[in-house]
Amino acid sequence: MHFTRCGNSDCHRPFQVNSFVVGPDMAGRTGRICCPHCGFAMAADHGVMFLSHPLSAEEEADFERAHPADASLHPSLAYPPSMREFRVAGVR
Repeated sequence: MHFTRCGNSDCHRPFQVNSFVVGPDMAGRTGRICCPHCGFAMAADHGVMFLSHPLSAEEEADFERAHPADASLHPSLAYPPSMREFRVAGVR
């Protein structure tokens, strides 16, 4: 489980992401992290299924205090290291 921000410049809201390694029979559902607020899809590891969940109002406020958005950077500063390349690349 980790937390990230939406890559959509109109949204930028934080959310929780859970990841699961899946077999080839689930290939059509892998490789995308979708924002639960606006539906924006971000490219990710193609061998992993990601489930996203909105934060409660209190959790979102806590996240904003700990990780304020910086408009000069891509909105997500919380990607795990294996996904940092997608902060700039966006959806493939």
